Amino acid sequence: MPSFPWCRTPMMAVLLLAASVLQASAQEVRPPARIPSFTMMDSSRYEQREMGIRYAYRFADSTQHVAATAFVYPVPAERLAKPAAEQIAEEAREFVASLDGGIGQGWYRSVTVVVDTARAWDATDGSHPGHLVAAVLRRDDGNLASFMHLMLLGDHYVKTRLTLPAEEWRTSMAPNFGPDLFAALAPPAPAPR
Repeated sequence: MPSFPWCRTPMMAVLLLAASVLQASAQEVRPPARIPSFTMMDSSRYEQREMGIRYAYRFADSTQHVAATAFVYPVPAERLAKPAAEQIAEEAREFVASLDGGIGQGWYRSVTVVVDTARAWDATDGSHPGHLVAAVLRRDDGNLASFMHLMLLGDHYVKTRLTLPAEEWRTSMAPNFGPDLFAALAPPAPAPR
């Protein structure tokens, strides 16, 4: 174990070492500031470390009403020993189940999931396991098309959410947000030892 001469106890040294590893881990996966048609506007870290970091993006075509967000967060410890396909499947199931929460919150009247499938996504180092969910969110003022792209990158999930008016999605480049962001990601650096 590294020595920290200014530490009064071995326990303090262990705590400092653990904190430095956690800090390095949080820096491993960083979405790009720009990808085709999108620019990062801001980011915020959730108070609970396991919820990770949220990155908000702006779509270049200001005539379309697009909400685009990326989330980077650690795979829960209880899933790490499972095969990658199971880690992805469990997270995707939780996401699909969470869509009904938007009805309870009054964000929309109903949800229809039209695509819910495992698929691989490309990053800078090759293909990684992932998932795609596409849904129609029905509201009183019109329907929304919602896309969730999920990728497992090392011991982190990278999830993108994109929502736009349903009538715009077929002619928009916006639904490429997730795959474009994934293609620009580098694999996480190994944690320092």
